[in-house]
Parts: sequence; structure tokens; C-alpha cells
Amino acid sequence: MPTYDIQAKNNQGKIISGKILASSEEEAYRKMVKSGLIPKSIIEIPEAFDIKKFLNQYSRISLKALMFFSKQLSSMVGAGLPIARCLETLAEEEENENFARIIKAVSAEIQSGIAFNEALSKYPKVFPKIYIKGVKAGEAAGELDKILGKLSTQLENDYETISRIRSAMMYPIFVLVILVAVGVALLTWVIPQIKGIFVDTGMVLPLPTRLLIGLSDAIIHYGLIMLGGLVGALFGFKYYINTEQGRFLWDSFKLKIPVLGKLFQKVYMDRFTGTLGTLLAAGLPILEAIEITGEAIGNKKYQSFLMNAREVVKDGTPLSVPVKESKLFPRMVSQMLVVGEETGKTDESLDELEKFYHREVEIIVKSISSLIEPVLILIIGLAVSALIASIIWPIYNLTNSL
Repeated sequence: MPTYDIQAKNNQGKIISGKILASSEEEAYRKMVKSGLIPKSIIEIPEAFDIKKFLNQYSRISLKALMFFSKQLSSMVGAGLPIARCLETLAEEEENENFARIIKAVSAEIQSGIAFNEALSKYPKVFPKIYIKGVKAGEAAGELDKILGKLSTQLENDYETISRIRSAMMYPIFVLVILVAVGVALLTWVIPQIKGIFVDTGMVLPLPTRLLIGLSDAIIHYGLIMLGGLVGALFGFKYYINTEQGRFLWDSFKLKIPVLGKLFQKVYMDRFTGTLGTLLAAGLPILEAIEITGEAIGNKKYQSFLMNAREVVKDGTPLSVPVKESKLFPRMVSQMLVVGEETGKTDESLDELEKFYHREVEIIVKSISSLIEPVLILIIGLAVSALIASIIWPIYNLTNSL
């Protein structure tokens, strides 16, 4: 928050000087008047350059930040505080300068007479479509605090799922990076020295040793070209999966990967049931809720299915029918949808499914995590064994020939 150098006249008519913290010059003026002072001058003191603060102004708003924002806002609105006042308070407490600036801007929009959901819609990169639509429905129904609570729960579930998957992947990625680094060091420094010894003997080297020396020579002479090709391939892959066709094929492939495919399906079921359930609970029409869910689920194959299912539902067919006919959804999802449609409590059925799949994701991630360590040990053991065999084998042959 900016600091202002002020001069003012007090009740005794004396000129006093000092400093005051305020979000703007107008706020500094109001604070001085409220304290019984007559303002004479208000000059903002330039802040010293802070690299952390500078970078923070352009930092990305994380899912975690949005989750905590929603939780706090839900509690404050539920306590009866005006929405603009809630936002001002949250902006002052927010550590991310970029997010704080956006919250203040939304508060200013509301004070000018714009609806909360319309103010949020001006920042689509921060507030997803499901969030804006949920807030709009909550405002219309007079249950904004409840909808914000549901949205924060949905965000929390997404955050926990992403965090678990990232945590499970950190260890194997770290080990593989170390393994590759050690392997490159051996191939570019150790193997060339051993190669000289073998060449001097004039002996015929075993195939594994020749392959190892060939790989070493390739990395030494063409390492930069190979690295450039790898980087180019990664950029090309990234570009392709950002195209409509590439994303659809990649999302379809992810569902077929052994072990991980099942995890991806559970994650998408978690998102599907949680997002659709939240939107229906907020009072959104089923067609609009299906469309937003398709955009939020994060998989083009599922999105394509939901867009087609939306057209079927538009003609009067229950959503459970196309879901039952699709292989993308487990049988239990269609059965629970049928129960929800028959009882008129589809949102509650989806809420139960979301809890189930959230636990399923947690169990699978833990299982994969426990499986990764022995698999990595096996891979490292095989790599080390192959390396040792490639070096020891010709030495053994040499000693036998003496």
C-alpha cells in the first residue's frame, strides 16, 4: 500500500507533518479529515524498487489463491456484509499484488452499479466460466454465499487432485533427471578414456561394449544436434497438441495409457460430476450446465461427447441415456444419473459421485506412488548392470587371452 507524506492543520491551528498509509490520495484525504485534521498537502512517497513485488504484479493467479478467496468471500457474504466491502477487505489481505489489483477493480465496478458476475466476467483468465455462471445464478437466487461455498469446495477438490498427482510425479522425475545427467557424464568423460585402452589392445569388442562406445561417440560429436532435435520435437509436439485435432488425439490417447489411463478417467469423472453438480445446484438450466461442464472438464474427447449429448438432451432425452451408451463413463455414473433424474435430485446424486471419484483418485495416486519406487529401482539396476557388463566383459575377455 502506498505511503503519503502529509501536512495538515490540527484543532489548535498548528501545521503538523507526518506519513500515512492509504490505497489512494482520496483515501488519505478522508483519513485525515476523519482524524480532525485540515489537509494542506498530500504527496505520495515513491517506493523503493522491490523485485519480488514487481514480479508479483504480473504473477499468475493460482487455483489455491482463488480457492481461499472463494472460501473467505463465502463466509463474509454469509455473515451479511456488503459484497463491495468484502472485496475491499480481501484485497487488502491478498499477498498477490496482481490478484489484489483485480479484486479492487471488481469492487469498484460493483460500487458503480455493475452486478458481481458482470464484473468478474471482465477477467476470464482469473475467473473461469463455471465460476461466473455460478455467481450469476447465486445472485439471482439470493444464495450467493452457498454457491460461493460450493465453488470453493469444487476448487479445493481440483487443487487437491492436481497437488497429489504433481507430488507423485516429482520423485520419479527427479530420479530420472539425475540418472540421465550421470549417464551423459559417464558417456562423455569415462567411456572415452576406457575406449582408448580397448583400442590399444586391438581386441574384438563385444556387441554391448561397441554399442556403448558408439553412443558415447554420437553424444560427443553430435550432442548439440541431438539436443536441438529433441527441443525442436518437444516444441513441435506442444504446438500440435494445441491444435484442435492434436488436442483431441492426445486427449484420446491419454485414456488408453496403461494404468495412467484409468487415473485420467477417474480425474475426468471427478471434474464432470463436481462441475455439473455445482452448476445444477446453482440453478442453471441443464443445457447450459452441460456446455460449461464440457469446457471445464479439460479433455476434448469428453467435451465432444457432452456437446453431442447436449443436443440429445435438447430434444427431451434424459442425460443418463447418452451417458449409458458411451464407453467414456463407468456404469455407475449413468445409474446414479437415472436415480437423480427420477427423484428430481440430480445435483445431489452428482455430489455423491463426486465424493466417490475424489476418493478413487486419491487411492489410485497412492497406489501409483507406491509402485513407482520399485519400478525406478529396477530401471536403475538394469541400467547400472548393463553399463558394468559392457565395461567388465571386454576386460574379462582380455585377461583370459593373456
